Amino acid sequence: MADSIEATLQEALECFYAGDHALAAILFRQILDRDPDHAEALHLLGLAEQGMGETGAALLHIAKAVGSSPRDVLYRMNLGTMLFEAGRPSDAVSILRGAVECDPNLWEAHYVLGNALVASGDDHAALKSFFRSVTLNPGHAETFNNIGLILREQDKLEEAVVYLEKAVRIPTPFPPAFSNLCAAYVELGRLEEALSAGHEAVSLAPNDASAHYNLANAMVAADNPEGSLSGYQEAVSLDPCYADAWINLGAALLACDEPGEAIVAFDRAVCLDKYSADANWNRALALLKHGRLTEGWPGYEWRWEAVPWLNRWQLEVPQWRGEEVDGKVILVHAEQGYGDTIQFVRYLPDILRRGGKVRLVCQPALKRLLSFLPDLESVTAHGEIPGPFDLHLPIMSLPEAVGLANPASGSDKIPYISAEIGAPPELASVQLPKVGLVWRGSQINTEGKFRSCRFCDLEPILLVPHARYFALQPDIEEEERSLLIHLGGVDLSSRIQDFGDSAAITDAMDLVISVDTAQAHLTGALGKPIWTLLARGADWRWFLDRDDSPWYPTMRLFRQLERGNWQQPIAQAALALPKFLLGIANQAK
Repeated sequence: MADSIEATLQEALECFYAGDHALAAILFRQILDRDPDHAEALHLLGLAEQGMGETGAALLHIAKAVGSSPRDVLYRMNLGTMLFEAGRPSDAVSILRGAVECDPNLWEAHYVLGNALVASGDDHAALKSFFRSVTLNPGHAETFNNIGLILREQDKLEEAVVYLEKAVRIPTPFPPAFSNLCAAYVELGRLEEALSAGHEAVSLAPNDASAHYNLANAMVAADNPEGSLSGYQEAVSLDPCYADAWINLGAALLACDEPGEAIVAFDRAVCLDKYSADANWNRALALLKHGRLTEGWPGYEWRWEAVPWLNRWQLEVPQWRGEEVDGKVILVHAEQGYGDTIQFVRYLPDILRRGGKVRLVCQPALKRLLSFLPDLESVTAHGEIPGPFDLHLPIMSLPEAVGLANPASGSDKIPYISAEIGAPPELASVQLPKVGLVWRGSQINTEGKFRSCRFCDLEPILLVPHARYFALQPDIEEEERSLLIHLGGVDLSSRIQDFGDSAAITDAMDLVISVDTAQAHLTGALGKPIWTLLARGADWRWFLDRDDSPWYPTMRLFRQLERGNWQQPIAQAALALPKFLLGIANQAK
């Protein structure tokens, strides 16, 4: 009988290794009919059943093999692996821990145990298993990759890169390691290396959607959203349910001034996950940029979940939604940038017309300027006690509350901000037309840098004769100041302590030329001529393909045609400037 079992086992093994799992399973069962506790037959039957997709039966038979031979590490490891792949990581951990106790030097068991621990949510223990595995087998790229992934998840980016770089140096390529290294490099701002790793990942695994996705992300980080489009499109082609790729495709299209196509991508993302804050928020921005304000404003409320740095006030009183208020006091509070506050305080009178009273809370630098807005109960700065109120409203929710459908609404009330402080006396004696210059927005976030140019880029404007040029930049640098003085300009930065000072100086200008920053909004709100230099992919509020702004009748827009190239819009402004200056001169006669 023993000879018969051995012969059948040999025949079954030949069938198994030849890929005929069905015939092998029949033969293994014949062995088990004669010896129900034959551990090797139980184990191999389970593997054959796994090959045929019969997971439940496979688990049952391999578990019996472990029961028949509890010290066999291979049986335990295969059972643990199968439990892990079947979505039972906790059970897998228990079995695999038994395997490494039986043989602490089996690197594969430590590796699979690490994977099961990750799936169970125990990254700390998983790292220990992976470190043990890679010590036993330093040539296993997948283990280095997994260590890097955990460290990256723990925000230990520098350490993560060390292990991901080890993974990609191993002679046998593991394509996901290149893709993961690309993503880690992006987070560290090492963009050239990110692009190199991303291209290698796509070359090694052209059918891996995440490889195309991470390479596209690297291109966006390198300020090349146009170049990222093909990567995102390939990612969603390979995996149509890849919601993050749809979102980032939409964001890249929006950055390329293609809001219509962006909306299509965001719609797809919302279909995949209707509660995705990023999808809904970006969809709202695309609708607003497309000029579809009525559709866009409701989705703008997703900003609280989509923008991590936004601090939503938790107040006991309800938020005002646009209803009649019959004398109630509404606390309107600023939430984002200076320009947002300046732009939308124009709609505070809508609250008054509906029977409400307004207390305004704004950024400290705006308090003195906005204290002169008419008919408000109070204007206080963040951190100050505003007085009693019945309802509240974040200022960027004001357009939806008042039902804003037309951006030109309220433009007939311009100027709606006044300069109540006198301008510096030295400006009064200047006989030439006065042109103010602002070239840099906030450097705190990437958008501020994206919207800014260098002071030296403005040289073609400063070389236009018959005007006096003033730097209204409050944070001018020494090198910029030297060039300004060399070109005959005047530095007024020492005169600017807050927006009250900026308003006084701006009111004395005949023209302000500014990048997209708060100064542009301030000049427009004062009703003064403002030429705004816009980067490609500019903010939604400037809409598309127009050289004027419905928000500010005195504004003219000069748009980049090529991302990062300020030469064209600045040259266009310099060419238009002599005619503008001539008009001022003719008015003075």
